[in-house]
Amino acid sequence: MNHSILVLEDGDCVHVNVNDALFGTSPAIIDHFCQLIRQRHGRVDVLFLGYAGASTWPSNLREPGKDIRRQTREREALFARNSLRVIEQLQPRMACAFGGSFAVLEQPHRWVNDVRFETPTPDVLFPQQHPTSRTQVHLLLPNDVVNGLDLVEGTAPRPSAVELDRATEGPLREAHDQATHLPLLSPDALRSLLARLDVQVRWSFPRVRSQAPFDVELRLREKPETALTIRVTRTGAQAMLGAATNPVASIELRAEVLESVLRDEDGIDAILTACGAVITLHKPEAHHCVEAVLRLLTPRPGPWQTLLEQLNTDPRRTLRMMWGQKWPLLLAATRRLHMFSLAAEPLPVAPSVESSSRKAA
Repeated sequence: MNHSILVLEDGDCVHVNVNDALFGTSPAIIDHFCQLIRQRHGRVDVLFLGYAGASTWPSNLREPGKDIRRQTREREALFARNSLRVIEQLQPRMACAFGGSFAVLEQPHRWVNDVRFETPTPDVLFPQQHPTSRTQVHLLLPNDVVNGLDLVEGTAPRPSAVELDRATEGPLREAHDQATHLPLLSPDALRSLLARLDVQVRWSFPRVRSQAPFDVELRLREKPETALTIRVTRTGAQAMLGAATNPVASIELRAEVLESVLRDEDGIDAILTACGAVITLHKPEAHHCVEAVLRLLTPRPGPWQTLLEQLNTDPRRTLRMMWGQKWPLLLAATRRLHMFSLAAEPLPVAPSVESSSRKAA
């Protein structure tokens, strides 16, 4: 409902860019859309696809006994396996995997880089699993150029811990220092942020159903000694200055991330699809409380609310779209209702990645 696949066809060549629309979903949805593409466009010449998530979610949900590194490895392995499934289904002449060769600079999340560098990329995995396939699979890096069915490699090295250390001492030093040394938050800025937070959670409360009162604590990295508390009751929600007596969860984030979440419809993605916060769960029931608080923070309507709005605005077009996508919508609804779950078998994890090696085209 919120992803797009781009197909470009000129009569001779078919280029498909699935971006991140498929690798994070179920095999049934992958197979459905790959079948549609093959039926409508035939043989695919060049495929562009993502293979890694932009965040560690849900690994940035912390709770006792949880192995966040193992969970993140399994998550990255699942994404890589799904990307291979797209390649297997579409059988392009060339596949370019992209979007996973980035690094996180903030200290609370920097461990993610180690896990990411350990996970084999599609250009390594696909030839191992399909040695007789004619599909060329490349890792697309900055400054690489796709020319027909050839890849002209740029100067960017393969991502590795060694290359990240070199970059943070060189071209990324200023960005690294800014991520490490945050400016202090002034009292006026704190009061202004608290006022906006209070207005937002009060306004959003009708979208949240709370069965019992709870408190969630916010800790701003620019002012770690001061806490903000979001209190939710059966009748309303409010934001207060000060630590909660018995919070069910704590959310640690930067003030500018919180401001973006409150201001922009897409701001919540800084938490959900980027490494913008660390959420610590103190009680087993806190999962639902954190989900409720995230809905309170964002002005973005939920996907089903958006669908209802579209039905009200243009019912014929929306119903036609729903009928065309009935199976993906049904799968999404059943997953939402927890009628089935998807288990992931981790892919093998490489012990290390050589920083200077580049896969030959």
